[in-house]
Amino acid sequence: MSLAAKLPYDHPYAGGYPGIGSQPLPTDSDCLTYLAAVKAADGAGVEVGVATAVDAFFRDTKASGVFDALKACCILAGARTLAGALVPVVGDAPTNVANGFVSGDYSRTDGITGDGTSYLDSGLNQDDLGQNNNHACVYKTVNADPADTNFFLLKGNAANFVIGNDNRPGFEYNYFRNMNGTADTASAIALGFVAMSRSSATSYNKRSGGTTNSVNATSAAPSGDDITILNPGDATVAFYSVGESLSLADLETAVTSLMTAIGNAVNVPLDGGGSSVNVAPTVTLQPTNATASEGSTATFTSAASGSPTPTVQWQLSTDGGSSWADIGGATSGSYTTPTLTAGDDGNQYRAVWSNSEGTATSNAATLSVTVAVVGSSLWILDAYPPVFHWST
Repeated sequence: MSLAAKLPYDHPYAGGYPGIGSQPLPTDSDCLTYLAAVKAADGAGVEVGVATAVDAFFRDTKASGVFDALKACCILAGARTLAGALVPVVGDAPTNVANGFVSGDYSRTDGITGDGTSYLDSGLNQDDLGQNNNHACVYKTVNADPADTNFFLLKGNAANFVIGNDNRPGFEYNYFRNMNGTADTASAIALGFVAMSRSSATSYNKRSGGTTNSVNATSAAPSGDDITILNPGDATVAFYSVGESLSLADLETAVTSLMTAIGNAVNVPLDGGGSSVNVAPTVTLQPTNATASEGSTATFTSAASGSPTPTVQWQLSTDGGSSWADIGGATSGSYTTPTLTAGDDGNQYRAVWSNSEGTATSNAATLSVTVAVVGSSLWILDAYPPVFHWST
């Protein structure tokens, strides 16, 4: 993997720079809007490798004609935080319900792990789906716990719209209900893409383990329940979508490619060696000249970017910048002088930022110390020889 793939997608050097390689950046307008929302939730942009994986998903689903069928969809992986993972691709942001998932339930590569109580409400009601024009999909990265019955992956009403994952000994199947009360349990349990799609009143398609099969099942009216994810469930899910009927094979191709690329971008070390993107420091905030009174203090501030995060050492010059000496303990972005004396006037201060890739030195800032003038009077007494007397 190139160095560029590990940089945030909106980094100035993300598209390429001598010595760190290059790669394409995301270009789909809807993808860029989505990535900006994820960045706002995360506090930082995802790596270029993650961003281009998401961009490919947008472009692939649009090219195959399935994108417009997505009415509620979340990529529950890739983002740097749980908040970023809950940013929707389309539709409303899912609501974190019951106890609510927390950061410890989230993995950037595997997705969200159910706890048997918390779940996501997609914001889409079963009535919003067509009785004979719908799909539902999850991408499962870890199967349900074999020891319990918390095995719902996605459901509206449990009696007639479900994708489940029964991993109890003797069961061990994925099962489906699509606007029908009879559960289809003929699919062996499998990780990855699990989905169903209905475009007929008499049957629907299910897909698991890379195979699509038709299920003869006459549809009934929607139940009016919200579509939820992991309610209750203790499997791990990295993607879901709900909406109109579509090609399950085309959606699986796009989702599987997305999940594989996210895993590579997050986990695979650069050039197989486990290195990271290192960038020498650049001063982003220069200290400015300061004026302070004798007996007070003055503060100088600087900042720098770089990777690894640079450290700083403030330095002092008392000879107009000809020589510099480190100031003991002055290793934060702001430095405050000791109590000033008249002798500190003209001193200069600068910040030296360092990391493993090099150093960057700020401009010198000059200190001016003002000295209070105490008022005085001179009296000359009328005498010879004259007598002088100072009064202060």
